[in-house]
Amino acid sequence: MRSKLILTVTALMLVVGVGMSIFTVEAAPTASPPMSVPAQSQRSYLSGVTQFTHADSVVGSSNPAPQGGIAPNAGINNVVFGANHRANNVTNSWQNETSIAVDPNNPNVMNCSANDYSTGPPRAGWYHSSDGGTTWTEGVEVNTGTANSGDPAMAFGDNGHAYYAYIAFNGINLAGGGVGFIRSTDGGANWSANIPVDYSNSTTLFNDKEFMTADNSAISPYHHRLYIAWGKFSADQIHSVIAAVHSTDDGLTWSTPITAAGTVGVDENEGAWPRVAPNGDLYIAYIDHTPTPQMQVVRSTDGGLTFGAPIIAAANVHELPGTMPGTNYRVNSFPTFAVDPSNGDLYMAWSDYVAGSSSILFTRSADQGVTWSAPVRIDDAASGQRFFPAITVSADGRVSASWNDSRGQPNPQSFNYYFTSSPDHGVTWDTPNVRVSSQTSNVGGSSFIGDYTAIDAVNGYVYPCWMDARTGDEDIWVAQGLTNNNTPSPTATPGTSTPTSTPTSVQTSTSTATATAIPPTSTSTATATPVPPTSTPTITPVPPTSTPTMTATPTAVPPTNTPTNIPQPSATPTDCPNPFVDIDGNVFYHAILYFACNHITEGVDPTHYGPGRTATRGQFAKIVVLGFGTSFYTPAMQDFVDVPSTYFAYLFIESGYHAGILSGFDAATCAAHGLGNPCYLPNIPITRGQLTKLVVNAGSFALITPIGGQQDFSDVPSSNVFYVSIETAYHNGIISGYPGGIFLPNNNIRRDEMAQIVYEGIIHRP
Repeated sequence: MRSKLILTVTALMLVVGVGMSIFTVEAAPTASPPMSVPAQSQRSYLSGVTQFTHADSVVGSSNPAPQGGIAPNAGINNVVFGANHRANNVTNSWQNETSIAVDPNNPNVMNCSANDYSTGPPRAGWYHSSDGGTTWTEGVEVNTGTANSGDPAMAFGDNGHAYYAYIAFNGINLAGGGVGFIRSTDGGANWSANIPVDYSNSTTLFNDKEFMTADNSAISPYHHRLYIAWGKFSADQIHSVIAAVHSTDDGLTWSTPITAAGTVGVDENEGAWPRVAPNGDLYIAYIDHTPTPQMQVVRSTDGGLTFGAPIIAAANVHELPGTMPGTNYRVNSFPTFAVDPSNGDLYMAWSDYVAGSSSILFTRSADQGVTWSAPVRIDDAASGQRFFPAITVSADGRVSASWNDSRGQPNPQSFNYYFTSSPDHGVTWDTPNVRVSSQTSNVGGSSFIGDYTAIDAVNGYVYPCWMDARTGDEDIWVAQGLTNNNTPSPTATPGTSTPTSTPTSVQTSTSTATATAIPPTSTSTATATPVPPTSTPTITPVPPTSTPTMTATPTAVPPTNTPTNIPQPSATPTDCPNPFVDIDGNVFYHAILYFACNHITEGVDPTHYGPGRTATRGQFAKIVVLGFGTSFYTPAMQDFVDVPSTYFAYLFIESGYHAGILSGFDAATCAAHGLGNPCYLPNIPITRGQLTKLVVNAGSFALITPIGGQQDFSDVPSSNVFYVSIETAYHNGIISGYPGGIFLPNNNIRRDEMAQIVYEGIIHRP
């Protein structure tokens, strides 16, 4: 049974209108939002208005946990992530509860949204990036005519227009509010004034937890139509139905709301997700709390004018408790929902709670929602809790999911953001799960961290967007992932200990610094070093060197936007099974395993790393870009004649080039290899000296020249083109020499040496 909750006002608490619930949030140390809210009790829903107890199911009940149905794609993970970037620039206030939408025509253009407290009371905040999520501009919607706004939801049209829906309300009563909307015709850089969608001016009917979508299917009879769905609560603040509207004029006007699912005063439906199939059919997924929790879907075949009867997508849902055990923040089991643009399949995920443990469950339908697969677990955690999943699907049928996860943490007050994906329309799932967040969030005693997270995917890229508390403040963070990254590194020829000739080129100018010499140790007797952190630095562009056996002139590096600064975490150990049979006992074991565990490098085959083989320029581009967290960059067309978009390291070479870390060759060198200009020669080996210089560049180390031009290695005099880079790396603990005080800068570097030097560059970077 459900009962109304007597409202009380608690000092130093904050109303946040988000996620179908009203919630309370303790005042942050760095900000004191001047509002108060009702005290929280059991499961709370209904944003910013009121609370009620929710006793619909018994946690850990006798309902059987979902079993089997979809096999994991064990031992494979085909997505790699670049650096984490903070979307909000104002950091002395809270931002939480995220949505993200990426321009389907340009994956560099995207918008995030959140509840934003930077101006005081909660408002719907927006954050816009035009460089793949590296840098952001921001603002809040202030034209609603109400004191507050929140529950943000973003969408993008295939016409390049951006859309943003939210609820608007006045304090805890939502008086005079409802659902609002703004639009942008320039991709999100500028936004319109508020356009009311459903302003009821009622204090007894409450609109809450809206989401929206755009019909981007060229074959749909309703192409370009916009849809918004939300929960409409009755005066008892307990019962709710799913309301829906549509717009046929790009959001300028909206239809009269209709009830898409539920009966007023009877049903308790919320968490609505509208999504459109390629044929124009509109689906809305939601959770129905009565009589037992179920995931349901309704379908409209006439552009949102009418809806069919509800279909049960998942019965016996075990909802999370109102507050995550061991914490003060509230959680929910609302569904997250996507429709495949390639074939119309439907995908749904949620957080399910059995015997004190939560998991991310997934189900799919291949027959327009008529039947659904048995729910299966897609997280692979052995401990902790998982909550607030987000799901999306790209045009090639890859389904991507992300969520908060406290695995490996002492309690759920600390958690990270995790990811997995399915390359085959949700049939099998990549394992292991990938940790996206480079630092752990600790939310302490916060009573509200949002009610959902977000993810979107476009053209082979995937973009998780989540609330992150790594700085001690609730902020919005984004990472860019590259999908279909399943091509093994090319097999190179075995390395040799015989030095190869290297060209003489013009030495770059260096700054002079005094440093205390660090005695070198032999690389053959090196000891294991601490595992580097998973976060990534901002890269300062520095011209790179050429590759062996030829004279190279770096090509011009196009200017790029400067990434936002990212706080550096402390080093944390790597913990994953060793997939390689040929690195046990290798002195660089920990470095190799670090890159393997973090999906930065592969072996020459699934079980062999090939530590003694040489490393190529293409292989190095991948390991340095991923290892140092260089922002991914995809140009309109390829920059090097010998690196097409189909080449396994194309993204990494282009990203390193546009960040100023890597470069190509001059016309004469390219012509000598039968190529036009510019060329990169990705498959030739890279030497120890060259790789050392590029690691120093990537890590933005201050260059060091020993006093008086002294040399620490007898075979690296001051006249050597790599002298300053090698001395800088040596005095920063990145490299060591061979017995007899030599470095062998002209040797083609081995794959195990490459891993170790890049690894040391990461853990010793400024």
